[in-house]
Amino acid sequence: MAICTTQRIKKFKLCTSDLRHRVQVQERVLTGNQPNQFSPEIQFTTIASPWSAVETTRGTSKFSGVNITDDISHIFSMRYNVTLNQVEAGNHFIVFKERRFRIVNVTNVNEDDTILSFECTERGDEIKEATEA
Repeated sequence: MAICTTQRIKKFKLCTSDLRHRVQVQERVLTGNQPNQFSPEIQFTTIASPWSAVETTRGTSKFSGVNITDDISHIFSMRYNVTLNQVEAGNHFIVFKERRFRIVNVTNVNEDDTILSFECTERGDEIKEATEA
């Protein structure tokens, strides 16, 4: 005989008034792979400029049980967009108030294609040393 338990799904409510911060979602692109060039240049290309809700947080994440941890400093929530749902963690960044945040995880909240949540760590400015993970 199977025993069933009821679990509540966490409701995530995002109002239009919460989306009051304009952010840029950028992709890191390596350029300049010439035969005589030893280190490629890193450039950032803006792929979207959505309105977002911003939440500050502190915590750690573990990836696949490995002891690699990342401090999640901010969570950006925005309306669902197919392009933004396909960003690669670690290769895409969010720019907010001239600060760069590396995207660690993208979540389609409750899998209903209405809200995307981006867990991010603050990485610094555009110089190569600050953006390397």
